[in-house]
Amino acid sequence: MAERRVFAGYYKRYDGKPIFVIRVLKDIDTGEAIVVCKDASFSREDNEHYYLIRYASFCEQVEVDGVLRDKYVRQTRREIDEGTVREVYEDGFPEPKSKPFTYVDDGYAERTIRCSRTYYEYADLFRKRFSEGLSIRKAADAMQQNRGVVERRQAALYRAFAQLLQQRDEADGVCRLMQKTEYDQRDIEDLLE
Repeated sequence: MAERRVFAGYYKRYDGKPIFVIRVLKDIDTGEAIVVCKDASFSREDNEHYYLIRYASFCEQVEVDGVLRDKYVRQTRREIDEGTVREVYEDGFPEPKSKPFTYVDDGYAERTIRCSRTYYEYADLFRKRFSEGLSIRKAADAMQQNRGVVERRQAALYRAFAQLLQQRDEADGVCRLMQKTEYDQRDIEDLLE
C-alpha cells in the first residue's frame, strides 16, 4: 500500500457518509498514525463527537460491487466553512492550515488583444479582405494580426449583419430569404443543366 497524505477537510466514505478530518496524530505507545475526524452530516443533533480511525484503515481500499475503491475520498471542491473551523478550534484543536498561494511565472509575455473601437475600424478589415482581394493570411499580415483574429472578426461581422437583416425583415414583415421550395426548384434546375 502506497503512503497517502491525509489533509484536514471533507472526505466521503465509500458508502456516501461525509466526514470532516481534523488532523492526523501519532499514538504515543505504538507510534501508529491515527486520523481524528468528525461526522460531517450536519443534520444530526449529536454532532459533537469526535472519532479516531487508524491511518492504515483510513487509507485502505474496499471492494464495492466487485471494484476496489478508496475507503475515504477527499472532497476537494467543498470548502471548509468558518463555523466548522470555529467549532473545532473551541474544542481544542488547531485551525487547519491553508497553503499560501504561490505565483509561478510561466514565462509567457502578456499580450494585449486589439479590439475595434468603431465600425470603421471593423470595416477596414473587410475593405482589405474583400475590396483589395487579399487572402485571410495576407489581410492578417497587413493588419499585423494573426489569422484567427481576422477569421473571428469576419464571423462576428457576418453574424451581426445577418441579425440586422433579420430584424429588418421582421420590421418590414417581409421574408427576403429564398423559400425552401424555391431552393429545391433551383437545385433541380441546376442538376438538369
